[in-house]
Amino acid sequence: MPEKSVFAPRKAHSDAHAFYSSERLTLRAFVIDWSRCNNERFRFLISDTDDGGNAGVDVEVGEVRDTLAAHHRAIYAAYSYYCALDEKTPHRYAMGKHAFFDFLRQIDVIDEASKYTDVPAFEHLFSAANFEQAARPGDHQQRELNSTNDDEALMRFEFLQALPRIAIAKYVRPKVLGDVSEALEQLITVDMLPRLPPEAKHDSDLFRTRRLYKRDVNSYFTAMAPVLRTVFDFYSMIEPDPMQLDL
Repeated sequence: MPEKSVFAPRKAHSDAHAFYSSERLTLRAFVIDWSRCNNERFRFLISDTDDGGNAGVDVEVGEVRDTLAAHHRAIYAAYSYYCALDEKTPHRYAMGKHAFFDFLRQIDVIDEASKYTDVPAFEHLFSAANFEQAARPGDHQQRELNSTNDDEALMRFEFLQALPRIAIAKYVRPKVLGDVSEALEQLITVDMLPRLPPEAKHDSDLFRTRRLYKRDVNSYFTAMAPVLRTVFDFYSMIEPDPMQLDL
């Protein structure tokens, strides 16, 4: 049905080149996100806190990557949900501090009795994850990334890096666990996923299948397409922030 509907252009113009967001597509996004968050500061944090030390940092960083990759779709769903709820950030493509703390409260990791997981500690963690890597001479890609990176909000790759930092604060620094990747798995499977609301774990492809790609929905959008396109074009042209042009 989508091939002959108002949704047909999605197959040609979306990143997936399909009517659904495949695992192949989201993993490709994860590879890009991981390449951005796996910087020298992050690797030093792993070597400084993991029980394998500097000698085992490459192995441990790989295990952290694999843990994040195994849960990347759930992580991305949660990130999108808290970005959408953030009324303090000018746009909904990044997670501001208020939304980040809403996430922390939801998964119940703030503990004012601990210097590792009290509010000041997590404020410092937010800043550390939001730190912009300086662009080397000629590194136009890093310079462009820095220019679009909101100084008061986490981009998706920064949220990805924040999760191991939270795991370290909750489990490794208090010496509950010594292995960072094990602490991360504990954080995701015990603290995060069971406590997130259903909306934060929503699979957008299920919405497309069950609600969007339907005959009556297509008929309505087809009838309203000229009006919706005019509204979209108008607000796209007046939007000063290029990150929001695809509203």
